[in-house]
Amino acid sequence: MDERFMTGANARWEVIWFSRKGKRFIVKEFEDDFHGALELYTRVKALKAPFITLRCCNVGFPPPEKYRPHYETRIKKERRNGRVRRVKTEVEVVPMEGLNVKGVWWCPYCREFRKFRMQDGAIFEDYYIEGKSMYCPVCEISMRDHHVRKWNPQAQTLVYKLRRRTRGSGRRSSRRRKGRR
Repeated sequence: MDERFMTGANARWEVIWFSRKGKRFIVKEFEDDFHGALELYTRVKALKAPFITLRCCNVGFPPPEKYRPHYETRIKKERRNGRVRRVKTEVEVVPMEGLNVKGVWWCPYCREFRKFRMQDGAIFEDYYIEGKSMYCPVCEISMRDHHVRKWNPQAQTLVYKLRRRTRGSGRRSSRRRKGRR
């Protein structure tokens, strides 16, 4: 098997920061040159540019270990036949739910916590993509992306709530009403 696929060498990197002078985001692409991207990232970070981000274009990364879902063993006291017994139970803990409720989501491509915002659409490489959704303010990735939904529980539920309902034209129902009279 090709070693590039196992090590993540196919990851494409870019450095994004906000230019106060031009009032826009500047994006420099590096393809698979991680060291070049990291070098520019550290130079721009030293200049204290706002929203400086080292972003991976095609690979989503998990959040830090303490924010990932995990199982905890909890001891619960239970009464049976007048006796108190301690029972161990496995409970799934999802720390990201608390952050998502506060409006902070994990962006797997920026690899940072961001406040996603609701938009009617986004622009990707000179194309406008329609669809009311939550987007990352820096890389404009949608909450409909697989990796965003995987690590943000609220995104998983919102995707299904924001879908449009398809309704008929109403012609059938009016025909039925006319026929009944």
